[in-house]
Amino acid sequence: MTGLGKGELGCMVLAKEHGAVILISDRYARQIARDKKLKAISIPTFLLWYKRERKISVEEIKEIIKDLREKDFYAFSKEVEEELLQTFSFKL
Repeated sequence: MTGLGKGELGCMVLAKEHGAVILISDRYARQIARDKKLKAISIPTFLLWYKRERKISVEEIKEIIKDLREKDFYAFSKEVEEELLQTFSFKL
């Protein structure tokens, strides 16, 4: 598990102890977690799933994107951000 940061390792320990899902943006770290039989998903996947399940609104996603950008210097690709911010349309 070399190459992982203290935060990633700490998250994996806590996830194993509590059976929690880990949100990890780094593909390598996510694969290591999965190899250790932990549930690990990316931040965009988590947000898209919650949006589709109607557990989070587009307005809340806008705030999360803003906070991640300003506080963690985390940015989504243009395509992912557009999908996250797209509102649902219903066809009858």
